[in-house]
Amino acid sequence: MVHAGTANLSAARAAEILREIFAPMEPGFRIRLWDGSELEVGERVCALTVHFLSLRVFKRLLYEPTSFNFGEAYIESELDFEGDLFEAMEVANSMEDINLSFWRRLCFGWRIWRLSE
Repeated sequence: MVHAGTANLSAARAAEILREIFAPMEPGFRIRLWDGSELEVGERVCALTVHFLSLRVFKRLLYEPTSFNFGEAYIESELDFEGDLFEAMEVANSMEDINLSFWRRLCFGWRIWRLSE
């Protein structure tokens, strides 16, 4: 069983990671985490919300953020999207422009791995 304080702390730490990864992104979007908290990432936030329904799917998708994995998580009802389809496509295209160095990816991976379930 997950303690509510642990889930909230993990969500707060996940939000920090997401803000760092997506800060320069144009357009930005909203994220709702498994504990119900929401954050905006990037610049010029559009009408799109991505909802991670569990920490497990959050970790899986951040470790391997492929369109196939996002689609699979959506089909399995582990991830949800709210908002405009065209803006979602624009956000997806701009995600491909994010270029993190090996060391930053390694650092983010370590921080994500440490999030408690």
